[in-house]
Amino acid sequence: MDSNTKKTKILIALISCALLAGIVYYNYRSASVQENNDVVTSDHTYDFRKALEDSVGSVDPAPLQNFFADKVSRSEKDLEAKSAIYWITHRYFDNGGDIYEIYDFIQARPEVAFLNDAALIYPDIFNGIKNRTVANRSADSLLALLAYYEVIDVNGYGDIALWGMAANRYAELAYRGEVMHQNEPEKVYAKEQVSPLEFRAKMVDKTMHFIERSQDFLLINTLATGKIEELNNIVMIPDDLLVGLNQYAAAVENLKSVGMEIHTPFETNDIYNFNYELASTKVPRLYFFTNYLYAASLVTGGTADTTNVALPLSRAVGYAVKTPEAEWRKSVSRVINSKNANETGMYAYETVKKLAALNPEFRNWLISQGWNKEDF
Repeated sequence: MDSNTKKTKILIALISCALLAGIVYYNYRSASVQENNDVVTSDHTYDFRKALEDSVGSVDPAPLQNFFADKVSRSEKDLEAKSAIYWITHRYFDNGGDIYEIYDFIQARPEVAFLNDAALIYPDIFNGIKNRTVANRSADSLLALLAYYEVIDVNGYGDIALWGMAANRYAELAYRGEVMHQNEPEKVYAKEQVSPLEFRAKMVDKTMHFIERSQDFLLINTLATGKIEELNNIVMIPDDLLVGLNQYAAAVENLKSVGMEIHTPFETNDIYNFNYELASTKVPRLYFFTNYLYAASLVTGGTADTTNVALPLSRAVGYAVKTPEAEWRKSVSRVINSKNANETGMYAYETVKKLAALNPEFRNWLISQGWNKEDF
């Protein structure tokens, strides 16, 4: 074969591959846009938004639960269905970690009985839930929630909101395992016991599974330009996009607490800059949360300093100062009350104290909200 013929065949092969990739991408995006447009123009849109607002606002979770159960009964796996089950389960973080609200909903609606498969992941924990012995806002109740996330995703109801949240919560649990090990590094465990190092390793594996799901989402939806701003073109409920990106970026930072720095399609700083604009323009109710989460995740990851926490904390404090207290979101009061709440993660007392030590503006704001010198 002469060199010209060989080059021609190689060129044809490359063009064919490019065309195939383009066709796959076009079909994916066309299907995605069609699905999203079907959701946006659905006759059920008003009912969904009202149900979502009532659930998120702690007015009544039942309408959103019923909305999702009806979606499942019709085998509809559109964006509304995915958003509904995400926010149904997200209430765990706003109602004191009440895993029984989710469990009782599933037992009451046969349509969503597939979610009982979560018990196969952590059978001992779910036996405790069945017997009402698992404490709210405990490691076991959180693991039960994450088991529900896994089943939701396997059954086609997961999206970036769920993947990001699952990744971050598993990363936080991995950090807990690391802390337990550091507290008693020489402790010997029986064969039937799970050591903190084993627990940490398992949690890291779970984290990476959902990080990879999130990264696939990022790559697929930024193929055209390779820029994160391309996510503005997605026809998606902005609340869900913002939550997912927030939690994904926090998971990447939190993994640093167990010695893992991973390659990402976009730097977390770039993601939070995008999230700042998204929260400012489309999801103002999550503005304080978005900025505070970024700063808090830097603390957990061990990279927080006076420079990188300054801007997100200034934005968070600015919101709290300018917004009437009656209109504050719960995230604001959770930061203020962290010194007495015995919380973990982003609202942990030690996290808030660390941020106050790094940022005078944040410290002074806490003092204005009743903190004393002894609290720091």
